[in-house]
Amino acid sequence: MCESLGINTVSYDTVKVWFWKLKAGNFDIEDEPRSGRPIEVNCEQLKHIIDQYRNVSTRTIVLELEVCQKTIVNALKCINVTFKFNRWVLHELTAKDRGKRKAA
Repeated sequence: MCESLGINTVSYDTVKVWFWKLKAGNFDIEDEPRSGRPIEVNCEQLKHIIDQYRNVSTRTIVLELEVCQKTIVNALKCINVTFKFNRWVLHELTAKDRGKRKAA
């Protein structure tokens, strides 16, 4: 019911954690680093993998870079690469490809 009124609700456990942090003198509001897979990927390393192996799958990239698959998919969108005809290609045509299309 509070969510429909636009009021954010916080769980009891969250408030308890905040209370103990503040009581201990920790006034830092930033989240502490956690273990797990990183949420960012090095785009240069991703470009190098795709340039080296044009038909590599996202699952293989995930295993090599040790990040989640959604992170890889988002990074591929950022570097403007898409999977067509069983290989990775730039989303936009290169000058050479535009020339071939014009000649045809």
